[in-house]
Amino acid sequence: MIKVLYVLPTLERGGPTNVFYYFIKYLDRTKYLPIILTIAKEKTNSRYNDFKNLEIEIYCANTTKYDWFNLGCFKFKNKINKIDANVIHSVGIKPDILTALFSNKNVTKITSVVNNPFEDYLMSYGKITGTIMTTILKLIIPKFNYAIACSQDVKEKVAAKGMRVSGVIYNGIETENNISPNDETKQKLFQEIAIPTNATIFIFSGYMQNRKLPHIAIEAFNLFEKEYPNTVLLILGDGPEINTYKNIAKTKKIKFLGFVNNQANYFFISDYYIATSSAEGLPTAVLEAMNMGLPVVLSNIKPHQEILASNKMAGELAMVNNAQDTYEAMCRIVNSSRAERSKAAKEIVQQKFSAQKVSLKYQELYS
Repeated sequence: MIKVLYVLPTLERGGPTNVFYYFIKYLDRTKYLPIILTIAKEKTNSRYNDFKNLEIEIYCANTTKYDWFNLGCFKFKNKINKIDANVIHSVGIKPDILTALFSNKNVTKITSVVNNPFEDYLMSYGKITGTIMTTILKLIIPKFNYAIACSQDVKEKVAAKGMRVSGVIYNGIETENNISPNDETKQKLFQEIAIPTNATIFIFSGYMQNRKLPHIAIEAFNLFEKEYPNTVLLILGDGPEINTYKNIAKTKKIKFLGFVNNQANYFFISDYYIATSSAEGLPTAVLEAMNMGLPVVLSNIKPHQEILASNKMAGELAMVNNAQDTYEAMCRIVNSSRAERSKAAKEIVQQKFSAQKVSLKYQELYS
């Protein structure tokens, strides 16, 4: 039996956590024994119970952002010695640092590069801190047997900065068991949001930050709603800049719903998905929406282009940071066959981004 230790910052809901959940869910338990070690304490928005339901051991170093290195080093080294894993698979800069520094030389070390740190870290932490973080990454990545990028775009961009990447394995999502909520649940959602059941619904989902460029989706919808009045834009997500974005909305048909636990239900009542990001690794929210049959309007960053590459009928691309072009893409998509686009969206995800296939590719590395 091969012991695989997964090292994550926390089990907070979000793209990387969801992807690792599927790695483990579809792991061949006759060959592999999964164990999880997290660095920091769990918050309320955690998938801890979901992982426990997979019947695996979960350990936590219980560090804070102030003592994670000193305390984390001690606890991490002590724990991995006890676990005696054959493979360590980490994601995130803190887990990567601890894995690189303290794991046994005989252990197969794998890291998943789920974003372009040379863009994301500078945007999120500022130029000085972001540069320090990326410099550390460039030093520790060579200590891993495999550094796997989540998209071809991420691989090319980090390689251009001198960071070695072994290959590409796309993020995967659950493609089975998409059970639509019953009519009563749907009706209740329409009533809660206060929108007509016959409205055309666009949906935006993500953390309210500049990298996601939510203001572009809002400004585009301001234009779109003038021409198509029986439409609604649902915005799922929260963040420190949420009030700034609310002030940009010129119509009450833009509904800010904040963070929701049952995101899938809102996808099911929607007609189209919109993502206006300036940078991504490979966005799982886009894949989840497409898997539920939502045609997409996406900014034309390379990860979005990769998603639509095999069948452009699934969506429309718009120039980054351009509300007018995004508005025109929205017009094009509603004036075409939604049924045909919906079918194309589902087929892309099921053929290329299924969690089962992604898990199998990682299991080949574990062996």
